[in-house]
Amino acid sequence: MDALVELEQTLRTKQGGLTPPEVSILLSCRSKAVNSFTTGACVASAFVWASR
Repeated sequence: MDALVELEQTLRTKQGGLTPPEVSILLSCRSKAVNSFTTGACVASAFVWASR
């Protein structure tokens, strides 16, 4: 996730800013990363809960 934040900051500070397609791609990648993290956290929590 840190890599996505760093990439976004780098792209936003470049001369000319971000184009609408670039913004769309960044938002899509960020959304997928958050969804993957949330799913992984829920599965891990369920596994720990079930193993008690």
